[in-house]
Amino acid sequence: MKKEKHYKYLGLILINGGSSFYHDDTIGKVAINTVKQCKQDWDHLDFKDHVFSVYVYDISKFNDGWIFDYQLGMRCPKTKKPIKLLKEVFAV
Repeated sequence: MKKEKHYKYLGLILINGGSSFYHDDTIGKVAINTVKQCKQDWDHLDFKDHVFSVYVYDISKFNDGWIFDYQLGMRCPKTKKPIKLLKEVFAV
């Protein structure tokens, strides 16, 4: 059985009641690919010349995944422990 890869960073873009996300091992790839994913997920919206706020979290210690809630923020689904925001990156 192939072991699942655990990534180091998670990028999250919040859009009204929804979101788009991407995870990888470098912040640069996370920022760029989260924007690409967002544009694909929400292709019915016009994002021409839009600058996106990508919220980057360090998820390397959270092997049980993650959940996001607008009231409680980012956290581990198993322990309910909060996952702190590492940084906000702006990308187009």
